[in-house]
Amino acid sequence: MSNRASLHNRPLKDVKKLEKLEIVGELAAGIVHEIRNPLTSIFGFVQLLEQGVHNKDYFNLIYSSFNDIEEYLKALLIIARPQPNEQKLVNMTLLVEGILEQVKHKINSNRVHINTDFELELPNILCDETQMSIVFKNLITNSIEATLNEGIVSIFVRKEDTNLLIKITDTGIGMSKERLAKLGEPFFNLKEKGTGIGLMVCYRIIWQYNGSIFVESEENKGTTIEVRIPFLDYM
Repeated sequence: MSNRASLHNRPLKDVKKLEKLEIVGELAAGIVHEIRNPLTSIFGFVQLLEQGVHNKDYFNLIYSSFNDIEEYLKALLIIARPQPNEQKLVNMTLLVEGILEQVKHKINSNRVHINTDFELELPNILCDETQMSIVFKNLITNSIEATLNEGIVSIFVRKEDTNLLIKITDTGIGMSKERLAKLGEPFFNLKEKGTGIGLMVCYRIIWQYNGSIFVESEENKGTTIEVRIPFLDYM
């Protein structure tokens, strides 16, 4: 008998406690998974260095793994404290370009081609730059990781009425209609494995700025993510 089925035979108070424990259990398992992966990489490269196997790329990969852990911890803090820390006018084109530079190792290792199309003279967005970076690093990384060798990830940034549209399209593995319907639910992830915390944070941050996230996907044909963020005319 499944845990869900057995809940029907318990008092409502106990059911709520058990459901909370299940959620906490899922979250704890997810945290372990997300942090263990970069720690395993760090441990492996440190072992190689101890054995005298030196390669300057090892240090870049170690720093990258530390950065992955830091980004994940930032995401957890946003869930606990969702309000922006410091809002300022942010150039989204420069922000996306900076993220592409940060994830260059993933782009190269996955042999993914990146196409960009940024409209000129775009308005800036008043936001917390750190939070907005977390959103687009998460979405862009997901697209890169979902894309097979020699696949393409295209990123467009343009003005659309009173919104700034950031569109990310990939030729990756895509998602079924069933998985697509679950987007935005707690602990649901764009990937087959993971906590879904990254995606949950993306929705929470964008909604915080009265924006929206729209996802369209088809199995084996790729995924398109459209993020719309209202802007004030500071130009």
